[in-house]
Amino acid sequence: MDKTPPKLSLTFTKGKQKEWVNTDVEIKVSASDNVGVNTIQYTKNCTSNCKYTTIKNNDVIKLTEAGSYTITIIAKDKAGNTDKEDVYIKIDK
Repeated sequence: MDKTPPKLSLTFTKGKQKEWVNTDVEIKVSASDNVGVNTIQYTKNCTSNCKYTTIKNNDVIKLTEAGSYTITIIAKDKAGNTDKEDVYIKIDK
């Protein structure tokens, strides 16, 4: 039985994390796993009963509006193991 979680990799193709920026922010999301990634999902500024958006491997999450964002990204493999990352973005345009 597979107990190894997938590994998320986030690349900021535009903008930065944790600092105020005055541009759009783009985050390229990829995941890898020894057995295979089943799903990658994210939610924006959610605290309970979150609605997740499913994306493909190497898709880009784009943030274009001013504001503070917490993006939660979860990758799940075929055995149900998960990797989760929270990203904090602040845009002031």
